[in-house]
Amino acid sequence: MVVVNSPSNPSGAVLDDASMKLISDMCTDYDLFALSDEIYEKLVYGKVPRSLASIGDMAERTITINGFSKAYAMTGWRLGYAVAPLPIIRQMSKIQQHSVSHPTTFAMYGGVAALSCDQSCVEVMRKEFNRRRDYLVQELLLMGFEVAPADGAFYAYVKVEGDDMEIARRWLEEVHVAVTPGSAFHTPGWERISYATSMENLREAVLRIRRCR
Repeated sequence: MVVVNSPSNPSGAVLDDASMKLISDMCTDYDLFALSDEIYEKLVYGKVPRSLASIGDMAERTITINGFSKAYAMTGWRLGYAVAPLPIIRQMSKIQQHSVSHPTTFAMYGGVAALSCDQSCVEVMRKEFNRRRDYLVQELLLMGFEVAPADGAFYAYVKVEGDDMEIARRWLEEVHVAVTPGSAFHTPGWERISYATSMENLREAVLRIRRCR
């Protein structure tokens, strides 16, 4: 099985059409299934992500997973969904119904409300995330950091000099800025900074990181 996450965590990268076509061709050539995690699909800035299942006959060999936590700010509600060929869904249901049975009732009502409400609120938040991204990336570049291009999600992936675990510890303990070291994603030498917070908090975080340089 090939696992695809676009837009991605931790970098925010969005795979272009050519890359998605390569993945599609590989799955077809080697008779592979794909798991496509599209949780950040609504939080994009420029590039429009293409669903892997929409390419050729990939719908027959793709499990697409999504949820409500990112686009609708429902982190912690533990509500998601999957789209796949019916035989796969039937087997998934056997495991799901004997492990968690079903989501809690209030979460399901919340999901219905999210999908049936005016979706303009999602666009408002997407634009706000874009504003925060532009601010944070610009400030990090001014400090001399290298920042990975991010066309989706709500993370800035920043290259650091030295031990990323130690730098994350220093930022947390010395200036109280919490980041996730790249080693957690098998990419040592990077830090993931989330901008899923207020502009006021981001400005303060920038000042504190600058003091720690």
